[in-house]
Amino acid sequence: SLSHHRRLTRLDMMNRLNVLQWMILSHRQLSPFVASEAFIANLCDVLNTTAFNDVTESASKLLLYGVARKHKADVKASIVAVQDLLQGDTFRHFTEFYFDLLNANATATEDDDTSSSLTAFQLLIEFNAYVFAYDLSNFYFTSDIKVLIDIYLRICTHCAPSSKYLLLTLDGLYNIIRWRNYARVDSLEKYKLDEMLQVLCGELTQVVNDSQQDYKAQLENNNDDGGDEEKNENDKSRELRDALKLIQLIRTKMNVIVQTLQEIQNDTYDYDKRVRIELPIDISEYSLNTKTMQQLQTDLLEFLYFLSESVHSADEWIAFLTEN
Repeated sequence: SLSHHRRLTRLDMMNRLNVLQWMILSHRQLSPFVASEAFIANLCDVLNTTAFNDVTESASKLLLYGVARKHKADVKASIVAVQDLLQGDTFRHFTEFYFDLLNANATATEDDDTSSSLTAFQLLIEFNAYVFAYDLSNFYFTSDIKVLIDIYLRICTHCAPSSKYLLLTLDGLYNIIRWRNYARVDSLEKYKLDEMLQVLCGELTQVVNDSQQDYKAQLENNNDDGGDEEKNENDKSRELRDALKLIQLIRTKMNVIVQTLQEIQNDTYDYDKRVRIELPIDISEYSLNTKTMQQLQTDLLEFLYFLSESVHSADEWIAFLTEN
């Protein structure tokens, strides 16, 4: 019905957009549906023509969440399509809204721990990750990316040390610093590199370490309250163990990011480690060591889909596997 949006009232449009947004945030198995070209084209047409701010915001959210929900092998083409279909100022308004939305999510992380809010934040981070992974250098202005780094740093200093929001934010930072333009003199010029190191090596490390020790002490006290180990495997113990696993993932990510920043600072980071084949998932040591089992399972399924659709020759695969 969105293809006939010009015939719809403002209220009818909002109802349809809100239902679609709820579906995308609530269900993971929608890739075959949002993968259609009509999904991107209709929403871009809405953004190009509507005069209502609430319709613009809802359509922009839906476009961001929908693209991030697609099969990862299809995301690059969808982001390029968004840039091609949105006209002039409409595209810039769309990217500005992205940063406003991310910033709004950043300020709400302490108060809103609901599943839908976390999913929305994750999809925003994933959308952004592909802009840098596929080197879409003209998607954002340099000033936009500086704002993005500021947002990430603010989240790092305000998030709870056992928060999944922090886990996702660290991924966001890592995606930016691995992008070649981050270190280029005519681009980001290692923007706030020293401040990132200060945050990651100083205050955040201390807070994470203190939180880890606190959870360990709580777990020991909880186990001491009962009898044997099996009896103590209650909800509280599981909750504490899950928090400790999450903190360990956060610590691992922080260590890798700090090492990468130090290499960039010393001009020893190898930005030329580019592969011949653009994989839709990250299979680096960083990724394998810091992702949850559920994330790894999802990525492997996406990788299987990518292989089933691959158009690369046997020679290209052999060259890629030999180099990497």
